[in-house]
Amino acid sequence: MKEISYMETQMRIDWVDMAKGYGILFAILAHLGVGIADIWIYTFHMPLFFFLSGYVFSTKYEYRAFVKRKCKSLIVPYFSLGFIMILFQLAIDYREGITIYSFTILFLKLSVQIRYMTLWYIACLFWLNIVFYIIVRKCRHMNRIFLFVSGMFLTGLIYYHFGGIALPWNIDVILPASLFFFGGYWFQNNYERIRVYFTGKKSVICFLVFGIINVCFGAIGVIISGKGLEMYVSSYGFPPFTIMSAFAGIFCTIIFSHWFTIKFIRYIGQNSLIYYAWHQAIMIPLVRWGLKNTGITSDNIADNYVCLLVYRLFELLIIILILTLCHIIISNTRFKFMIGK
Repeated sequence: MKEISYMETQMRIDWVDMAKGYGILFAILAHLGVGIADIWIYTFHMPLFFFLSGYVFSTKYEYRAFVKRKCKSLIVPYFSLGFIMILFQLAIDYREGITIYSFTILFLKLSVQIRYMTLWYIACLFWLNIVFYIIVRKCRHMNRIFLFVSGMFLTGLIYYHFGGIALPWNIDVILPASLFFFGGYWFQNNYERIRVYFTGKKSVICFLVFGIINVCFGAIGVIISGKGLEMYVSSYGFPPFTIMSAFAGIFCTIIFSHWFTIKFIRYIGQNSLIYYAWHQAIMIPLVRWGLKNTGITSDNIADNYVCLLVYRLFELLIIILILTLCHIIISNTRFKFMIGK
């Protein structure tokens, strides 16, 4: 079975990084809080990240080399970026005095990692890559892989339905997330055959159809179950509709990513780790503190959705610019190992 490498052509680098860039923007907006749009963003934004990770997945390296590469690209950044997040949290939560005890508590949370800040996704992704590597090597054929992953997904839903708790390093999320990861892997292996539907005139029709499915099925799933898709809190709404809505949202993003290449968004996608890791725990409180001290707040416009949205976009812009500066500094110093380089 032929695997398509992420680095095989520049076009694929462009659209994958564009999609990751959009995913980062959606994630930041959702954490900033944009009202009813939050519900729509949560229908697909985390599944999108798992899907794109599945698309770039490859078993061309032997097992030890594979694990070593994943440690460099995920585990080292996890602890490096996480250490800075701990220091920031200590500065915020323990203003009266930072002690060895307070540092130890936070470092244990980072080490055990049970839904600890945005880093939960990076920890889960590492183990999902390891598990999926074994599955692909053992099952070999796509149909067998799909059956195995489907069993994992159903097991995850059953586990949560009967009160299953979050496990260390979020390994419980591997079960439902494997379906989205497999979706990306399947897409990688079938891209040449179906790419016609993601470019040209056909893509417009597909975009509209997937957009309708995403919104309608996502809304119906919330109406039926009373909750939507939120992987962080192990919520999968009404799974048949929730999953269809998620994949539809993913494909909408992929199609849109094929239409335009915006260098700045592509840059965000290429260097997504620092944007994803630091935006919620560090940048959002920091930017809001800075704006508040300059007299700029959203308190007086909370009831005006358009004004609130503009304000959130303003916050988003500041966050992106600061994190871009941070990335440029880190990537050009000896600390570039922090971002997997």
